[in-house]
Amino acid sequence: HLAAQAQEAPTVQKVVIVHVGPATVSDQLIRANMRVKEGEPFSQDAVDADVQNLHKTGYFQNIRVGREIDARGITLTYRVQAKPVLTEVRFSGNKKYRDSKLRKKLTSRVGEPLDQLKLFNDAQEILKMYQKAGLQKTEVVPVPSINEDLGRGIVTFEVREAPKIRIKD
Repeated sequence: HLAAQAQEAPTVQKVVIVHVGPATVSDQLIRANMRVKEGEPFSQDAVDADVQNLHKTGYFQNIRVGREIDARGITLTYRVQAKPVLTEVRFSGNKKYRDSKLRKKLTSRVGEPLDQLKLFNDAQEILKMYQKAGLQKTEVVPVPSINEDLGRGIVTFEVREAPKIRIKD
């Protein structure tokens, strides 16, 4: 009888969500992306799937799951750190193109999570525009300014326009 009990997975007694930094994502959205439920047998695969699903939402920069076991079962604590929300996009150093023209190239949107990969890709798109215009040595650098306490971020695309390259001979 004892051997059979040892084989059984402990029950998930409680699932706790702890926000590290500002809670910019609701607990409802987090729970909607989780398979692990209270009262069900514990499964590490389900926990791993939860972490993957939460990362896929694009809202989080860090997710850690802690567990405490006692006689009643397991308490799982999901510690989530949301990405800051992009509140403003600025441009500096651009003379050839207006802000509105550069803004059309962006996939980063105000009100969405600030995503480093998107910022990098946006900078590359702006750069292509300059290169097509013959300004090959132009540099475009996204510079995020993040307020950790508020969970908000502003990004400035710093454009260093280089003169047109002329070929002699």
